[in-house]
Amino acid sequence: YSPVTTEFFLELLDYVESVQNNENVWVTTVSNGALYESLFNEVSLSSQVDQSNHEINIQFNFTNRPIYSKFNKLLFSFKIGKNSSWSIQNSSIEYIETDTDYIFTIDLKQANGVTLQYDVNQ
Repeated sequence: YSPVTTEFFLELLDYVESVQNNENVWVTTVSNGALYESLFNEVSLSSQVDQSNHEINIQFNFTNRPIYSKFNKLLFSFKIGKNSSWSIQNSSIEYIETDTDYIFTIDLKQANGVTLQYDVNQ
């Protein structure tokens, strides 16, 4: 490790601010970050597959404790591995597709579940 120049540090802060404004990174206090860490340990998932309608229903279960009331959003991300036998056609939430996974993000303040529709490739 070595000290950084003031110019470098200011450039770094400008960069972090620019990506935060684009919602690509979240800069927060240690206490708020710890609350989110706690949230991820409290959420459990359950799912059901409806093969006749080609749907996967995922429910997010957690106790919305008063400590979380200070947040406007409670974003929770999860990923599902891609499989060549199916692909996501649409959903009620946005997702990012990587080479190996679909990464979904849901606001637990707005919804406690999501239904994903898929199309079986034959």
